[in-house]
Amino acid sequence: MRIAIHAVNINTGGALVLLNEMLEKFHSFGGMVDLYISSKVELKVYKVFNNTKVIKCRSLIRSLYLKREYDRVVFFGNLPPLNNVNNSYLYIHNAYLASDNKIHNASFGFKVKIFLLKKYIRFFIRNVDFVVCQTVSMKDNISKLYDANVYISPFYKFMPIDESIKEYDFCYIGLPSIHKNHSLLLKVLELLKNEGVNITIALTVPDSPCNFELINRINNLNKSSNIKIVNFGFVSIEDVVNIYLKSKALIFPSKIESYGLPLIEAAMLNLTIFAPDKNYVNDVIKDYYAINIEDANDIKVKLKRFVENNELYKMAKVITPNKFIGDIMKGTIDD
Repeated sequence: MRIAIHAVNINTGGALVLLNEMLEKFHSFGGMVDLYISSKVELKVYKVFNNTKVIKCRSLIRSLYLKREYDRVVFFGNLPPLNNVNNSYLYIHNAYLASDNKIHNASFGFKVKIFLLKKYIRFFIRNVDFVVCQTVSMKDNISKLYDANVYISPFYKFMPIDESIKEYDFCYIGLPSIHKNHSLLLKVLELLKNEGVNITIALTVPDSPCNFELINRINNLNKSSNIKIVNFGFVSIEDVVNIYLKSKALIFPSKIESYGLPLIEAAMLNLTIFAPDKNYVNDVIKDYYAINIEDANDIKVKLKRFVENNELYKMAKVITPNKFIGDIMKGTIDD
């Protein structure tokens, strides 16, 4: 079996984690893979095995015209092909592209980009056999937005449990995109600092110019005697697992997600989870503790209570299936 994965616009975040999991699984199944990636991205970020042929593309748009026939084709970067492609799957995992709501607190350029990408998807979405997403909420949104038949077929990397000494009360895994709400979390920590509550938390905020304000606030908080923030910056999936294993709980104040992969990862590793009562959370886990991401004081109180009596809190559980790669190998989707 020869499989093509179009991932020209995949190079970071949860999408990259899932892409590498797909490559690893296809390697174990023994299929040959043509991986289409951007020529601008370093190859080392991808898990390339001996069954993988890497095809570097200079132009995203030109790469979306696929001439070659394959047994399976996965368009993993949210965008359908320009031409009709047989045996094909379009995987939409960008929450902004599955929402008709206005985007707040984003640049004009970002809003224009999302607007144009939605127009593109709407025009070319029928060039694939299957439109696929991870959750019921995403399916409902995509179906309404693009008038398409959508299938639910999620997947994730299995996380083996390993006992480790806990070093952090909380962790928050995620790059500081506009929807991730890092600013709110730091506000909560500032409130806890003022109350003298001792908390240790692990973050993954890269030290780059675009994150100058967040890094400055992190450094100021670390000057206090009771707040300790261990900021790992950009980390590998192996480092992420180690952070989970050394943490008691995951705090996840994100405003919008298509899947919330850290929720699944943390639940697999038996963490307590604090997250907003939103569809993206309820689609993938249960037994979490709801926080109000419109109220920093609400989060402050709940984190303080956990630090004082964490042994009373239960661990979250994964409720979403792990099936997409198996569906591809079968050549169909069982929704």
